[in-house]
Amino acid sequence: MRPHAVLFVFLFFCASAPAFSGGEPERSTGVSFLPPSTIFTPLAANPEEVRVGVRRELGSTRMRLDIGGALDLIGYEPASDPDASLRVGAELFVFALTTSYQGLHLQVDAVDGYFGGHVTFRERYASSTLFLRMRILHLSSHFIDGHFRLETLTWIDGQLPRPYSRDYVEITAGYEPHGASWDILLYAGCNQAWFCRPAAMLRFNAFQGVVARTSGWTGPVFGQPTTVYLADHFLLTGVGTLAGSNVLEGGIKFGGWEHNGIRLFISYHTGIEMYHQYFDVKRNDLGVGFSLDL
Repeated sequence: MRPHAVLFVFLFFCASAPAFSGGEPERSTGVSFLPPSTIFTPLAANPEEVRVGVRRELGSTRMRLDIGGALDLIGYEPASDPDASLRVGAELFVFALTTSYQGLHLQVDAVDGYFGGHVTFRERYASSTLFLRMRILHLSSHFIDGHFRLETLTWIDGQLPRPYSRDYVEITAGYEPHGASWDILLYAGCNQAWFCRPAAMLRFNAFQGVVARTSGWTGPVFGQPTTVYLADHFLLTGVGTLAGSNVLEGGIKFGGWEHNGIRLFISYHTGIEMYHQYFDVKRNDLGVGFSLDL
């Protein structure tokens, strides 16, 4: 099934969910349209998550620009279990590599775009929380005009655009124990592509990570809570054989962790380039940035 057909089926299901549950959602059934809150916070160090912000590589002019959003369309809280929540939603996000910003004119070298949807589940216990998420996504990667020299009509470094796309399903499971002033999310997952181009790319990827945060080290700023966090995301992927990539990110968030706010962070990436036009290039880099959590 092609990506646009998958998205159509997904959105049709979301729009039809109230009808499948017996018409107009009632509070007693726990079904709601456009629930007011999300139950799965994007994984802080995972480069393939919804984010709005900028990351500047130190020692170079390269920057990563992120823009996009995720929206929960249908929510369900069973009356028999008030601590359980289910969400069905859609995602659309893009991140771009810029190589120069002289004169405030950004030179966009490469762009990766994602669209699709998710189903998330959360179960709260007395001292911990369990998370499950399934995403169905289409990924498409492209070189842009910043990778092309107009004066010579040639591609920079002789690197021609390479058709890259991936249609895949991803499963993530997470367990988060809670302390008096700290939380640690441990997660692992995998994704399997049913369509992948170029064909040499491995269709199965696996990942694991941790997000540790505490609100006990700092007080509120302008009346808003603050959180210090450290996150790590390790991914196994590759061309022909598996190769590891890792992102370590630490910073501070102003605003509730699961609510709107701004994060300031420093991150270190090692392994395969996060921009998929460079899927066979390895690179290590250190960067600083901010993210608007909307």
